[in-house]
Amino acid sequence: MPTPKKDAPLQVPALKRQRVMLSVIGETPLICHSMSAKAKRTLMLGGRKKTAAERLDLKHQPRDEFRDSMTIDDGRVVFPVTAFKAAMATAALLVPGMTKASAQRLLFLPAETVPIWGVPEIRLDIVRSADMNRTPDVRSRAMFRHWATELDIEFVVPNLSATTVATLLANAGLTVGVGDFRQEKGRGSFGTFRLATDSASDNDLIAELQAMPQSDAISNPVPANAESAELLAEFDAELERRA
Repeated sequence: MPTPKKDAPLQVPALKRQRVMLSVIGETPLICHSMSAKAKRTLMLGGRKKTAAERLDLKHQPRDEFRDSMTIDDGRVVFPVTAFKAAMATAALLVPGMTKASAQRLLFLPAETVPIWGVPEIRLDIVRSADMNRTPDVRSRAMFRHWATELDIEFVVPNLSATTVATLLANAGLTVGVGDFRQEKGRGSFGTFRLATDSASDNDLIAELQAMPQSDAISNPVPANAESAELLAEFDAELERRA
């Protein structure tokens, strides 16, 4: 009777983390879309009926909504780092043999937010609401025409390397993007970015964006385009008429 073979010992490779710092430069404008404090309060506490005086108020406060669309920390604009991790995970779908879930498990972005360097402008768009009738409305958001940021990315080796992480981030910037109307959604091509190089031109551009003051632009935003300027002028005229 043949002697049964013993199973070979299971070889489990040891996994480790490594870290890489990568800077990205916006290729198309970034549109912020944070939830306003008013919306958060409504989710937590529930809505209430408006008083007669409140019903007479202007429907929108564009400059307040512009500021609410951003996350501001110590006077500077920051952006959720999860947006970049999600973009990299989506870009992983274009890599043969890699899945979105595996990218999410193998990538770690330890910070909650990253700084957005540049100057925000106020952008007013006619949008469609999510109700059944797709009711048109006006939405005010912050837009960074020129922007950059730096990402602290940890990854699992030997599954990934610094080169593959950089390539994945570059692919995410090209095909997915971050923010509203981003490339991933198809309708818009906003929020795309590229990897910064060690060239003098990229280093100078990032330094210039870092040095740009944001406080004045947050307090007194400049319209991002002609439509935004027109809508904002109409709002200011109505505000003056009701004063």
